[in-house]
This record gives sequence, C-alpha cells and structure tokens, in this order.
Amino acid sequence: MLGIPRMHPAYVRSIIPINWGAGYQFGCPFAGLKDTPELIWQKRSSFLFRQLRFGVRRPAFGMPDTLGQLWGTRNMADDHPGSEFRRTLRELGDEDASKRDFVAPSGPCCLNGTIHQGESKGKFVTLAGVETYVGTPKKPNGHILLYFPDVWGMFPNGLLIMDGFADAGYLVLGMDYFRGDPVWKHRKDRHDNSDPNFDYEAWKKKHTAFADENVPKWVSAVKEEYGEEQTKYACVGYCFGAPYVCNELAGDTVTAGAFAHPAFLKEHHFFNLKKPLFLSCAEVDHTFDTPSRRRALDILQTEKKPYQLQLFSGVQHGFALRGDLENPYERYVKEQSLKGIVEWFDFWLSQ
Repeated sequence: MLGIPRMHPAYVRSIIPINWGAGYQFGCPFAGLKDTPELIWQKRSSFLFRQLRFGVRRPAFGMPDTLGQLWGTRNMADDHPGSEFRRTLRELGDEDASKRDFVAPSGPCCLNGTIHQGESKGKFVTLAGVETYVGTPKKPNGHILLYFPDVWGMFPNGLLIMDGFADAGYLVLGMDYFRGDPVWKHRKDRHDNSDPNFDYEAWKKKHTAFADENVPKWVSAVKEEYGEEQTKYACVGYCFGAPYVCNELAGDTVTAGAFAHPAFLKEHHFFNLKKPLFLSCAEVDHTFDTPSRRRALDILQTEKKPYQLQLFSGVQHGFALRGDLENPYERYVKEQSLKGIVEWFDFWLSQ
C-alpha cells in the first residue's frame, strides 16, 4: 500500500470513529473512500504531525510513537521540504521547543463582541508616559491589580471590568499600550472593511513591540507611584494581555495572576512561572485551542506550578469581556469569570 504502515484497529478506535474504507487501508483514520492518494498523503502527514507534537495517545502497537520510528516509516512525500513531517523535524531539531508558539496570535475572532452599557467610575492619568486607567475602590483591601487589556484597549467593557475589580477592593491600574489606537478605531467587527488601508498584522506588530518594551517600565512606575512596602500585587490580562501576565508571574513583583481567552503565548511562558496562575478559558477558542490548552496543563502539572483552570462550553474567544449580556448564559459566564478571578486573587494575596 505505497509503503505506508497500517494502523492497528485498537489504536484507530481509540482516536476517532472512522470510515473503515480507504482511510484505514492507507493508515490514516481521517481519509475517506473517495480520497485520492495525494490527499491521503496530506491527511496522513497532518495526523502524524499531531501525534508527534501533541502526543494524543501512545498506540497499542503498529503505529510509530517516537521520532526514530516515524523516520523509519517516512515516504517520499514526507521528504518534501514543505511537508508537515519535515517542518516538525526542523522544529524538534533546530529550535528550542520552549520558544515555539502554541497559542495563536490575536485573529479575526478578537474583533467580535458587543459593547456593554454602563458608566465607568475611574479616571485616566499618565504613568511612565502611557495613559493609564485608575479604578479606585470604595473599600480598599490594600492590594493593587495590574490590568493588561485585549486588542480593544480602553473601551467601555474594559473600563467596566476594571471597575468590577475595584468594587472587589483592588486599586486597579490599566495600561493603554495601544496609545489611543485600539483595533475598534479601524474595524467595528471582523467583517468591517470600511478602512481598506488598515493592516491588522502591521497594527499588532507595532503595538506588541511597544508593549514588550514598555510594560516593565510601567509596572515599575506603578510600584513607585502607588505601592507601599506592604502592598501586594496581582495582574490580569485578556487576549493580547496574557503574555504580560505570565511575564510578571515569572518575576518577583506580583503574588498571583490570571488571564482569560489568551493569545500570543509560548511554552516558556508556562515553564517560567513562579507564581500561581488562573486560566479562564472557552472550550472552543482558536487562540487557545484544545491541544494548546492540554499542552499548557501538561507543563503546569509536570512542573508542579500552582494553577486553576476555569473552562466554559458554549462560548467563544472574548467571552469574559465582550459577551452579549442580553444572552443569559453569556452574562452568567462573563460574571463567573470575573468572580473566579477575584476569588483567586483574594485567596493568594491573603496568604
């Protein structure tokens, strides 16, 4: 059969219900009876790639489960420099695995959502040369919360969520690393092409470079301006803000952190954690899909990092900030995300 190893039926059944036709004969559980050999090559390469990279399950027998075994069963299509097999070998041989992206960058789904109604209670100040939202609690608990926004920046929903943390007793400071240039100024939603000159990828690159350089300076300014010797810090980030949460958790400033529907993460963000992390996630989210989430949990568990996973079905990326509050379930999920994060901070900062 073109030199492709057969998969043992026990292993095939353990992965997915399949079409017991051409796909099984060609060693690929995702192929169909009418698929051409070329398409089956492609599907099989993709299947082996996922097995190697994410380790779905070890086979009972009859299927390669190590790099050496996989190399021993390669074929001419695998030797093509553009194949997933070859790309995987290059990754595993030439690149530090901890530096690979396994959480996708912000994408079109980050442009979805609804604007929430309400009046923000905080004020804006300039800190480290960056406009900063300050949410002041009526009943302060003495702690400071650093807020890292999603691509919508300082929009009404973000201000209201910061006010929610302030209502829980935290002095909240939110950094506008987009400098008054949030994505909604260019696109109202993912289908909005009213500004044909807007380059979303260039926009992300520009603001990521600024944030990478200036977040540490801003955090230092927060500590100098608002902190006291006994002050404890927490941090929270949404989407674009997730890496900055992990960066802070790898240092000595914050006591605990949290993110919701993250983007732009790499494995080293989880390996390097020194402080507890709360993950508020959607079951279906292209920026933090199931294999990525499982890999993150593998790292956290193997490295014995303190964490909590909050996982919601029936919602998508943006649920914690941009859900439709007219929908009872989306409102519930948004509120539970906020509540879970607050309780996480309350516990760890009380220790």
